[in-house]
Amino acid sequence: MEQHPEKEEKFIPYGAIVCFILFILLGVAIWFTVYSIMLHRI
Repeated sequence: MEQHPEKEEKFIPYGAIVCFILFILLGVAIWFTVYSIMLHRI
């Protein structure tokens, strides 16, 4: 099977990129929530 880099460079998995960004934002939101709870407990 021959690979064509010209076609592979044009293909961008937008769904995977959006999902990755959403996971990062979700992680940051959870981290800030836990962080704010810890600050209020002190």
